[in-house]
Amino acid sequence: MAAGKAFSNNTQPAAPAIRSRARRNRFLALAAWLVVVGLVAFVAWTLPAAAAPQRGEPCKHQETGAAAKEGQFSSDSDPQFRLDFGASRERGTDFLPYNAYPGTPHNLKVQSWWPIKSSTGRRIDEDTGLTLSAAVTKAAIAPNPAAVRVCIAIDPGRIPNLQPGRYQGKIVLSADNYRDERIPVVVTFRASEKRAITLAFVGVAIGLIVRCLAELRSGRRSANPGARRALRAYVLDWGFPLAIILGIITGYLGYVEIYEANSTWGVNGQDTLKLFGTCFGFQMGSIGGSDIVKRLLG
Repeated sequence: MAAGKAFSNNTQPAAPAIRSRARRNRFLALAAWLVVVGLVAFVAWTLPAAAAPQRGEPCKHQETGAAAKEGQFSSDSDPQFRLDFGASRERGTDFLPYNAYPGTPHNLKVQSWWPIKSSTGRRIDEDTGLTLSAAVTKAAIAPNPAAVRVCIAIDPGRIPNLQPGRYQGKIVLSADNYRDERIPVVVTFRASEKRAITLAFVGVAIGLIVRCLAELRSGRRSANPGARRALRAYVLDWGFPLAIILGIITGYLGYVEIYEANSTWGVNGQDTLKLFGTCFGFQMGSIGGSDIVKRLLG
């Protein structure tokens, strides 16, 4: 009887501790799931919408002024047309202002001088979505020069079999008795956000599965409660939503670092492997952070 009482006295105080630990685990699990929901909403809200490059108004001008004698075009900065479409396939425009010396240029025109093409030889020209225009916006009034506006517009929807990449070329601005002004053009396209998000999600999901299997194997090896019970206990534990939180964060960082930072993402298969591998690797690397949090919170 004495031994029975002693055994009862030793096991009774453990019951409140178990209940307290269970309540704490439920609280941490609820808090972790709330963070998961908040992170999903944050990522969905911060993913940038595709927008075509647009500076100023469409290429519509009204030419003014009379003929001029020998002169040249000049710009206040190093002129270059640059249109970064990203994943957008909407029409985009860009323009550059020029000063014309010494008088108002006559018979002003702009046309392709060096084809706008990618490293693989794909072209953008007047037959495939390229529109060029130039006009005098302010006639020369001594001692002030004339003002000229050069505009370029590109409609990706008219480019057959458009592929991601960097397209480069030059256009030339000319007028009677004026030196030709050659202007570089750089146009960039990348693959769709849908493709990139899918790859990031798959990388995170596979990394999460591998991580969960590893933790189940190491954490349940000694107790051996059975695969089904071990999986149920792992999913109900607050460490599972913690793994999802870290997965969302690392997946989002991988998406931003690999996709958003690359204006020509998708131009080759290496871009796909980099995004997938980064999201998968970040998920594996977050195991250490998860262990630290678990040790701190108990």
